[in-house]
Amino acid sequence: MGIRLRINGIPPATGALGVANHVSWLDIIVLGSLVDAAFVSKTEVGDWPLVGRFARHTGTVFLPRGAYRTGEAGERLHEAMAEGRCVVLFPEATTNADLAPSRFHGRLFAPAIDGGYPVQPIAVHYLPPADSTETGHHPYVPWVGDADLVSHFLTLFRLEGLEVTVTFCEPHPGDGRDRRGLAEDSRRAIVAALEGSPEKPAA
Repeated sequence: MGIRLRINGIPPATGALGVANHVSWLDIIVLGSLVDAAFVSKTEVGDWPLVGRFARHTGTVFLPRGAYRTGEAGERLHEAMAEGRCVVLFPEATTNADLAPSRFHGRLFAPAIDGGYPVQPIAVHYLPPADSTETGHHPYVPWVGDADLVSHFLTLFRLEGLEVTVTFCEPHPGDGRDRRGLAEDSRRAIVAALEGSPEKPAA
């Protein structure tokens, strides 16, 4: 796809929980190229073209609809981290076109707290075109609402020179934390990283 990556910071180690803002299906491709991790995603992603195949290949933990509200999801994440795997999830539980992520749901932070695993915020910023007056993310990248997946695929495949900044923030210790507080601290770290990210691709 010709994507150019700018990397800041150090990716999560094994046996850690990475949490990222969620803009598009492309997040899985971008982060999967940088982190040897299992992703957490809803079950239907496994049936998507290209992304589903990539997700299955990386050992994604697929959660049935509604699993964000049950203990089943937490048990599966705890098992993955106990095996020494890095797990990456999107705590917004939906995609967001805004630069700053919205509220992070704290329930899936519980396995990291219970197991004492570090939590590392990850900020993903799709830079707008250099000749654009847009701010925030590239206008064509967010996949939100009722957008058709195939059409969105084709739009992104036609883009030239898409540049993405990925910032691996400092990890937070998971043990002894309140999950809501840890979720909000992680969100704030991502917001700070996105606010400090360059607004345009390099010339």
